[in-house]
Amino acid sequence: MTSTPTQENTQVEGSHEPTVEAPPSEEDIKKWGTHVMGSPAAPSAHPDNQKAALWNASDHQQIYELPYVVYSPAERPSHNPFEPVINMFNTWSRKTESIARNIWHNLKTGPSVSEAAWGKLNLTAKAITEGGFESLFKQIFATDTDERLKKTFACYLSTTTGPVAGTLYLSTARVALLQ
Repeated sequence: MTSTPTQENTQVEGSHEPTVEAPPSEEDIKKWGTHVMGSPAAPSAHPDNQKAALWNASDHQQIYELPYVVYSPAERPSHNPFEPVINMFNTWSRKTESIARNIWHNLKTGPSVSEAAWGKLNLTAKAITEGGFESLFKQIFATDTDERLKKTFACYLSTTTGPVAGTLYLSTARVALLQ
C-alpha cells in the first residue's frame, strides 16, 4: 500500500496490519502553512503561509468548564490572633534561608569549602579585634579623614588559576579589593 503525502503508514503494536492516519484537518493546514521545503519566504509569498503567519493559539483555545469543580480561593479567617506571629516567623525564615544560601554559595565558589570557611572566620576575627571593618579598611588603605566605609562584600577575584577569595570595600570615595 502506498501512502499519500498527507497520510502516513504506522503500525499498531501487536498488530501486523498497517494503519492509515487521517489527513490533517483544514485548521491544521492553516496553522502549519505549506509543507514545501526550500529557502525561507515571506508570509505573503504563499496563501497558506499567510494564514499560518496570522494564526493565533489564543483564538483557538478550548477551555473546558467542569460543573463539579469550583474555582475560588479559600477564605482565610480575618481575625486570627496568631497572624502577626506567623508573619514574623515567615519573614525570619525567608531571611535565614537567604543568608544560608548566600553563605553556602560563597563557600562553595572557592577551591575548598573548608579553606574558604577558615578564611572567612579569620577575616571576621581580624575585623573584630581591629575594631570592625571600617577601622580595618582605614588601616589597610590610605583614606581621607572624611571618607566613610559604606559596605563590605565577600567576593572572589577570577584568575587563570581559579577564584581567589577577597573582600570588596565600598566607601564614599573609592572601591577597594583586599585578597
